[in-house]
Amino acid sequence: MEDRGVERHDTRAAVERSISALPDDQREVLALRLFEDRSYAEIADITGRKVGTVGWLISVGMKALARDLSPLMEA
Repeated sequence: MEDRGVERHDTRAAVERSISALPDDQREVLALRLFEDRSYAEIADITGRKVGTVGWLISVGMKALARDLSPLMEA
């Protein structure tokens, strides 16, 4: 059971590192979406961006995270 806790902590740390390496605009919208469960419309209101831009930033950010974290997922 303790191994799972350590693994979960390591995974969270890797995700946090990957998110912190993203450009500011991607990091901002991803944090609002993933951690605060905000809708695209809410994120657009909060950030002053268009909904389409929010969607694009989330998409690009998620692709970058997937690329960065894929070795972790394979392990």
